[in-house]
Amino acid sequence: MISGADGFLGRALAAAFAGAGWQVFGLVRNSANKTLPGELSDAFEYSFPDRIAPAAFEIPVDLFVHCAFTSQMTANTDAGFDMAAARFLLKRFESSRFVFVSSMSAHPNAYSRYGLSKLAIEKLMDPSRDIVVRPGFIVGYGGVFRRLALVLAKFPVVPLFFGGSRPIQTVYVDDVCRSILRLVEERRAGVWPVGEEIPLTIRGFYETLTGWLCKRPLFLPLPATLALDVLRLVELSGVRLPMTSENLLGLKGLISYDISPTIDAVGFRPISFAESLKLMDPGILQRP
Repeated sequence: MISGADGFLGRALAAAFAGAGWQVFGLVRNSANKTLPGELSDAFEYSFPDRIAPAAFEIPVDLFVHCAFTSQMTANTDAGFDMAAARFLLKRFESSRFVFVSSMSAHPNAYSRYGLSKLAIEKLMDPSRDIVVRPGFIVGYGGVFRRLALVLAKFPVVPLFFGGSRPIQTVYVDDVCRSILRLVEERRAGVWPVGEEIPLTIRGFYETLTGWLCKRPLFLPLPATLALDVLRLVELSGVRLPMTSENLLGLKGLISYDISPTIDAVGFRPISFAESLKLMDPGILQRP
């Protein structure tokens, strides 16, 4: 069973597990208004943090994959919301093996509430039984990557904070799914970072992405502390901008990971950002 099975990663995971012979069920929100993945045997309504259609508990779930999470956090976001949801799901599906899709943003020196919330949920897992996957920045036709690419396609200026030197490791969405599937099949447990081996700098990441989009923007260095104060004030007023204070704090907390233990465990090396983009058509991002 996959929470957030109608989301960008959830859909890809549903396809990957179904393709490997699993019977896949999903927890989704507002299911009546969505086209759900065809790979799902059934889907059950789930409202964060603790309301699930009772029929979901009649399914004998061997594996629960938790990838539903609050997206686009701002200064107004309730940081305890996702923790409450994780506690509830762990309790209700305590007889199942559990996979939590965390993030490379989750580490003790994180600044963002997103990263710190993910880290707090990681600590709820049983390290001898459960799997925590920390994917890098996921690349594909959806999620944060799609939103970022659409913004960069429209704006002629790209702001660079912290000198554009912070490290970032990306991971193609298919490699995330393949890694999770392999970790499950190999009966692994513990924390596993998943992403390209050699980090990019943020500037290098933007240059590669805008080149793929056939854009030549102006890269503008800006002071991060001042920008953070401005973003927080704007968010408190209710105005939404392409970048949030959480995005900026996430940039500040970026670190690089040694991926070699994960490569040894799953038996393959995730492709690089440039290789990911070669598999994609930028025109598809423009489609609804």
